[in-house]
Parts: sequence; structure tokens; C-alpha cells
Amino acid sequence: MNRLRKAGDVPGNIIYEGNSVMISFAKASIQKLVQSGLRTSTVIELDVDNQPNRVIVKEVQRHPVNGEILHVDFYRLTPGRRLTVNIPVTTKGNAIGVKDGGALEQFYNSVKIRTTPEALKETIEVDVTNLGVGDGVRLSALPVSKEWDIRLEGDPMILKVSRSRMTLETDAAPGAEGAPAAAAAAAPAAGAKAPEKK
Repeated sequence: MNRLRKAGDVPGNIIYEGNSVMISFAKASIQKLVQSGLRTSTVIELDVDNQPNRVIVKEVQRHPVNGEILHVDFYRLTPGRRLTVNIPVTTKGNAIGVKDGGALEQFYNSVKIRTTPEALKETIEVDVTNLGVGDGVRLSALPVSKEWDIRLEGDPMILKVSRSRMTLETDAAPGAEGAPAAAAAAAPAAGAKAPEKK
């Protein structure tokens, strides 16, 4: 592997059914692939000895200092054979609640599932357009395939439009307006005399 790296290539493996095949990539080509937005759920096709292999990336090893790609492992997909994978949760649209001063918080960036390659999706996309302040999306409301076996217990909140400092200050504004009047009522009237001591 060191010899491949010195030659400017990046070593890797294609793993399948307990076996693995050693492969190598030109550094520029693997960097371009990874930087294109490659996810663990992205299905790509690799040609090895003129044989097509449908794979997903299993692990990308990087240099701890300069971030250079050192090694890449792929998992070969077998039709009908179930696999476990993390599917990223992405959002689309601009939430109404964010426009009103709220903040969109995402508690889960991905969801672990078990499924066949045929039912695999690259992302779980959630439309947040109609979410107001205080609204959220739970696991049960995600647009997922019926063929997926979700490996997450319960029905946790995936994302939510929370109250930000701005919305809290807005909610407190009516009470704040009455504060000066209350203070004035509590203070002695101008020119009033203090009671005389006996």
C-alpha cells in the first residue's frame, strides 16, 4: 500500500460476503469522487477488470494532519441481499417559523436502516416549509420506504423549529409595555407628603 501511495495512487478494498478485493485509484479521481458529496448511502459503479460493481462507500481514511485521503473501503451490493446503512436526513424549503424569528434545530443527521439495494435512497428529504415556531417532525413522520426496517427506537423528534431569543423577546413585549405603568402606580404621586411621625 505504501508503494501505491508513493506512486500517487490511493489503495482501497471492495468488501463483499466476507471477502475483499484490493483496488487502487488515481489520487485526483478519488478526491474528485469524495468531494462531489459522496455519502455512505450513495450508490456508485466501479469497473474492476472490466467487471461492473455496484457499491457504497464503507469508510474513508484520512491523514490526521493534512486530511489527505489514505484508503477507501467500499461495500459491494448484492441484489436482494439486505444491508444496514445510515441514510442522511436533509431539509428543503424555508420554514415559516424561521422567518418569524425561530431557529431550526436538527437532532438526528441520519437514520440507520436495514433494506435491500433496490429500496435504497441516498437521502431522506424533509420539507420544512410549513413548520411554525414550536413545530417539529418526528421519526414516524419521515417520508421513508415501507421496505425499510428502521433501526431507531421509539419516535424521537428529528428536527424542530425552536423559540429563539428573538421570539422570546417578542412574546414578552406586551408585559414589558405595562411595566412602566405598574411602576408609576407603585411610586408615590408627585408632590405627595410623607406621613408625619407622631
